[in-house]
Amino acid sequence: MPMTIELVEKLSSVAKEDMPNETIYANQIHKHTFTCTKRGETTCRFGIPYWPMPATRVLVPMPQTDGRRSTFQKKSKELRTCLSERTYPSMNDFLREHGLTFDAYLDIVRSTLRRPTLLFKRNFDQLMTNTFNPYLAGQINSNIDIQFILDEYSCAQYVVEYVNKSAREMGNLNRELTKMMEEHPDRDYTGQLKALSVKLLNAVEMSAQEAAWYLLRQPMSEASRQIVYIPTVWPSERQRCHKRRKQLDREGIAEDSTDVWTKNIIQRYEERPPSLQDVYLAEFASWYANSRDFIDNEDDLNVHEDDDPEPPTGERTTSRGYRKRLIGRIIRYRCYDIDETVNYQREMVLLYLPFRNEVADIVDCNKFIQLFNDNKETIMERRKLYENNIDIDKVMQELEAMMILQNSDTTEPTETESRRVFVEQLLGGEGAENNDDVNEIVPQNGLSVVKKRSNVMPKQQYCELLRTTNAEQREVVLEAIHRLHGCGDELLQALQIFFTGPAGCGKTYTLKALMETYNRYTQNHNSLNNAYVACASTGKAAVPLGGTTVHSAFRLTTSRVTRLLSAENLQAYRNMFVGVRAVFIDEISMLSAAILGKINYRLQQITGIYDQVFGGLHIILCGDFRQLPPVRATPCYTVPINQLGGPILWQSIDYFPLVRVVRQTDELFSRILTKIGDGLKLSVNNIKLIESRHKSESWCKENVPDAVRLFYSNFEVDSYNRKAINNAHNCIATDIMLGYSSNSERGQQQGKLHKMSVAETDGLPYMLPLAVGYPYMITSNINVGDGLVNGAIGVLRHIERQPADPAEAGPSTSTTSPPTKDEIITLWFEFPDKSTGANAKLKSRPHVLSKPNTLSVDWVPVYKKVVNITLTKTVKCKRKQFPCVPACAITIHKSQGGTFDVIVYKYSSKQPQQLVYVAMSRVTSINGLYIITEKDSPLIFKHGREGNDSQTTRDIRTEYIRLQGHTLQTTTKKAVKFCDDATSAGQTIVTNINCQSLSAHATDIETDTVIPRSDYLVLTETWMRDTCEPHPIKNYECISRKNNRTNSDTNAAGGVAIYRRLSSISTGKVIDVAVTDTARVIKTCGDLCLAEVTCFTADTTFKFVLGAVYIHPGLSVQDIGMLLHQALLPYVHNSQYVPPFLQVDPNMPILLCGDFNQNVKSDDKFLKFIKDTFNLDCVSDMSKSTTLKGTTIDLTFSRHITAETLPFISYFSYHRPVLNKITQIGTS
Repeated sequence: MPMTIELVEKLSSVAKEDMPNETIYANQIHKHTFTCTKRGETTCRFGIPYWPMPATRVLVPMPQTDGRRSTFQKKSKELRTCLSERTYPSMNDFLREHGLTFDAYLDIVRSTLRRPTLLFKRNFDQLMTNTFNPYLAGQINSNIDIQFILDEYSCAQYVVEYVNKSAREMGNLNRELTKMMEEHPDRDYTGQLKALSVKLLNAVEMSAQEAAWYLLRQPMSEASRQIVYIPTVWPSERQRCHKRRKQLDREGIAEDSTDVWTKNIIQRYEERPPSLQDVYLAEFASWYANSRDFIDNEDDLNVHEDDDPEPPTGERTTSRGYRKRLIGRIIRYRCYDIDETVNYQREMVLLYLPFRNEVADIVDCNKFIQLFNDNKETIMERRKLYENNIDIDKVMQELEAMMILQNSDTTEPTETESRRVFVEQLLGGEGAENNDDVNEIVPQNGLSVVKKRSNVMPKQQYCELLRTTNAEQREVVLEAIHRLHGCGDELLQALQIFFTGPAGCGKTYTLKALMETYNRYTQNHNSLNNAYVACASTGKAAVPLGGTTVHSAFRLTTSRVTRLLSAENLQAYRNMFVGVRAVFIDEISMLSAAILGKINYRLQQITGIYDQVFGGLHIILCGDFRQLPPVRATPCYTVPINQLGGPILWQSIDYFPLVRVVRQTDELFSRILTKIGDGLKLSVNNIKLIESRHKSESWCKENVPDAVRLFYSNFEVDSYNRKAINNAHNCIATDIMLGYSSNSERGQQQGKLHKMSVAETDGLPYMLPLAVGYPYMITSNINVGDGLVNGAIGVLRHIERQPADPAEAGPSTSTTSPPTKDEIITLWFEFPDKSTGANAKLKSRPHVLSKPNTLSVDWVPVYKKVVNITLTKTVKCKRKQFPCVPACAITIHKSQGGTFDVIVYKYSSKQPQQLVYVAMSRVTSINGLYIITEKDSPLIFKHGREGNDSQTTRDIRTEYIRLQGHTLQTTTKKAVKFCDDATSAGQTIVTNINCQSLSAHATDIETDTVIPRSDYLVLTETWMRDTCEPHPIKNYECISRKNNRTNSDTNAAGGVAIYRRLSSISTGKVIDVAVTDTARVIKTCGDLCLAEVTCFTADTTFKFVLGAVYIHPGLSVQDIGMLLHQALLPYVHNSQYVPPFLQVDPNMPILLCGDFNQNVKSDDKFLKFIKDTFNLDCVSDMSKSTTLKGTTIDLTFSRHITAETLPFISYFSYHRPVLNKITQIGTS
């Protein structure tokens, strides 16, 4: 191709001599930038430096079948590297150094080509110079890159790609935004948004006509009818708009107020006056508006003849200033397709059925599905008023499908192309980075989520624990026992609850009682591990439970994708969860909805049960939504950001509030805190009480010097800590810089490092002031299981230095060079909770005992820690320092999850509502709360005077309203209602209890919520001897008792008794039971006592015989019959068993209760014998068990008495108490 080469050399050049000056030539020299490798290449994608050539020539690619191709390609990379790093005098020197001939060099170049390519002649000093035309380069004074294309198809492809190239401005904008975020990490969101807006405006291209129209403030559209948009999307997807300045001034909203968001049409509809109660949302949006919204007469324009007439109405103005329009507005909404069943039905219910609270009335547990099915005809009739053609959506879809068929290309994509498109869609587009595992944090110490069971609480101690609980706390414990064992054939769901309550209601105490309950009622006494997993959102909150963080417990990461567990880890988790029945999570308010969803998926994966939430395990969630929400995430009660639709996981959980305050002295303070958290106004007396806690800074310094100070900002905390610690020794961190290219870069990054906060340096401060006797806070999780967690506060007791003799040095955890002489190696802290650092104290005990006059066994050692701090992509710092900071003062954020006896809180009216609530609820009593202000100015408690109606506060209130409709329905509530209904109807309650030693459990009976409501207690296994006085029960009297083993020398196991409530309107007297047992067979069978009960009502008086029976295990029906026959002989029914001289009363009503130790579920011989002999019917529900093992042995028999039974639950007995309600007494 000599003519082609001649033309190329005539039009182009790379020689410096062909340029008029060096400045123009410099424009033609290529400089490597980010565009050279923007597609992920490791070398310049433009092939620069160019290949040196002594003459211009055209080379063709090496054939794919050539076996030398791969070897030549590897060699070409080496040559490229050499050309980039150094230069050569001539081509011969270049070939000689690499041991090549010129032909071999050409073959290497050909191996890198994909099409015939023209290579321009170049010396070694011209390898970075683009091919240019001297005349054009001199005229335009810019870079010119002339490329020679040898075929027309390649030319056409190049032109098309260049024309369709994305706008350069958008690439510049992306780089500018990235640079802005890196240069200003300290900006708040408002500052970043302002800077971002400026960058966007500067990057937007606009035509001259559009710019002129925009500057002239001309409207973009005009309409003859007003239009209103109703956001029918899910509440979590709706946008908010900031109020205008005029509206803020008109409403008198202060500068520091958070009530700055406008209410959308749905929120205004929910607040409509009672006169508009039956108006639905679409009607409200179209026809009604507040009177002040009518600025002019645009709403009263005359309608055209073809417009819809106004519906007949009366007055146009309603209460509270609402006015009806003459012309209805056109409504617009999301308009979900009918195939999207869930969203479509929710939208229709939202628009055309009245409601007062969207979340509670429509969204909650998908109530809209039932509402849509029940009111489908009404919804369609109302919809026709606003849509002439309801099927217009279907018609539009058919037209769109027809247009697609007409314009579609009939050629099918190849299989390779289809696969490529599928892969790109799967990865999120071409070039998308697959970095889902970047933030994955895998624990290094294996799996230890299920803790070892430290001890087995004795039954007596467990009963004492439950006696100290109040009615609410005991109710949830009993419900856990009930759902663990069930009640016969009844299928019970797992206990999955969220329980909360005001400060001082005993949430942590209840959690610990529940933990012991799960261990006691689900395992054997020789079990090694707990039957539960305890965790919390933070390590500090997990310490009181003896647990760990949720991220560590379930191997969760900060990635948006929930990654599957590996086969090894999954098997390990399943082995550990064999005996696990419950998961406890504390401080749920700081968990996001996404994390809660990940926990649900992880538990389903571990258990293998995917059709039940949380894998069918019991879930106990505890927290308070009035506290601080999760950082940069949605609260757990909302829809996760990555969820497109479907049910909300949180709404499947029941609600159990603890209302009663345990600390009675703080009940008023607790109510005040609840109102502050809800954003409600306080009374004048409540405000005076809060403001009375105001003290000056000097007073607090003098009277409560050891109190923890709570401040809003880190600056205030650091400033106070510097002033509070006197005679401190500054411990400077050891920093080792890595990856820097020059000393100037090293100094620049060190300056940046010293300005970073403790949170940015993984909890290791640069300078740590140390002084004995002052409190310090751990800033990283050293050992969560040992209580050494981020936020733990202890007093520094001793500073240990490296001794002169290395043999005297104590234990060290240093991973770098050994400590130098006099270097601080250990800090010894004393924590208020003696269990904190128990393992660390045990490991350091030999060293402590070697220095008895210096160290104490109650002190916990803390050693230096080494972390890697990333400064740039290449520069890092390895820092070695103690993970703690002074804690004379801490931020309110850090205090969440902690409890203090005395605090000094700096209040400001500008602080958010939730922060004020968190700060004031940290103290255990109002007597320990002291409030200071800026410059000791008078305290004006603004949050209590005005309340708070921000969107966040409204959302929290709405969620609590929704939760009240899903309060946990417990077996205790059912039993209380059973007893209350009987009391209201004047009916008698008889409770059958196997108490398993009355002397041990009389207090348990007295403090129970349900049992003391009974008129009579039929007690079995009382273990009371007849020779002793009956054991007293508060508000009850013993009217009959019996124990046939009274004279036994070994034990008095067995025994029965009947107790009557003193306030009962009935009377009872003992019936002597004479048992003659010459062979000592009957007395060893069991015990039986009788009482005659007389009931008084307004209309009549009636009597019946009440009997208490206990049968020892393993007896035959004949032996039991002998005991019952002698006791009940005066009332026997079958005459063949009665002597002729004995007078009997076969019509006397009888109620016989007790523990018969005959499982009637499996054998009905005993029931037939009782029926045939005494005409006694079993009124017990034989499908429901009366023991925790699932048997039905505690029975109730009646004759001429109609009764209803209800098994209850107890924590002190293996048997269930059985409530018997006598509804009718008569003779047959």
